[in-house]
Amino acid sequence: ELQIRQQRGLQFQDSSSAISGQSSFVISLKTSFERDDFHGVLLAIQDRLDKDPGNDYLLFNQAIVLLRLDDYDAAFDLLQTFFEQPDSRFRLDAAWMLSLIYIQREEAAKAWPLLDRIIQERGAYFKEALQLKKRVP
Repeated sequence: ELQIRQQRGLQFQDSSSAISGQSSFVISLKTSFERDDFHGVLLAIQDRLDKDPGNDYLLFNQAIVLLRLDDYDAAFDLLQTFFEQPDSRFRLDAAWMLSLIYIQREEAAKAWPLLDRIIQERGAYFKEALQLKKRVP
C-alpha cells in the first residue's frame, strides 16, 4: 500500500520572503505539522491565504496538508494546478503526489506519464519514481 500521507513535510525552504518575512509563522506551521495538528495548520494557511491568495508556497503546503487529512480530491485540484504551470517550482513535486493519488484510485495508467516526467527531468522524487514504476503494474 502506498503511503501518500507519509510524504515529505511542508515545503518552505528559502521562503522567508515568500511569506512576507514571517519566519515565526513558518516555524509555527512546521511545529504544528510535526505534532500532527493538520487541521490547525490548514486553518492557519487558509487564514494567510485570505491576505495573500496567490502565494505558491502557501497553496502548495495547503495541498500537502490536505493529503495528510486524506482529502485527496481537494489536494488533487491544487496539485493539478501546479503541475500544469510549466514554470512552477513545485511542478515535479506535484507530479509525484498526483501519481500517488492516481495509483491510490487504481488509475495507474494515468500515473505513468507523470512518473516518466519526473524520471526524465530528474526531479526530487527521481529514485522513488523509478522504484514505483517497477513495483506497480
